[in-house]
Amino acid sequence: MLCALVGGLSGCGTWMHSDKQSVTIFTNPPESTVIVDDYLHLTAPGTVTLSRKVNHLAQVNKDGYEPTSLSINRTWSWWVVADIFGCFIIFSPFCIVHDIDQGGYYTFDDNIYLTLDRRTASEPSISK
Repeated sequence: MLCALVGGLSGCGTWMHSDKQSVTIFTNPPESTVIVDDYLHLTAPGTVTLSRKVNHLAQVNKDGYEPTSLSINRTWSWWVVADIFGCFIIFSPFCIVHDIDQGGYYTFDDNIYLTLDRRTASEPSISK
């Protein structure tokens, strides 16, 4: 029974939460335009499904505010603990390699918050 449990845990990060994750982006002010990786477009607040295999870049714009770029970086998932436990018992690195390759080793924050800076009006120069 222990072998079946351990075998089921191998690669469990990818099996339990797949290679994609939904992330909700909130901006202050709301109604900002967000472009993720030059092809996913949304109006914040909004949710986008991202591949866990790579980090992502969001570009945020709103009239009257400075354009902003935001890196959406992945971190390791807690499912890796189950992978390590499973690999320790069955002496096989397959489970960790599988999760790293397929993205299950990683996760993103579920919610991302970003405040844009208001664009300042330039002072007119006074010529004499």
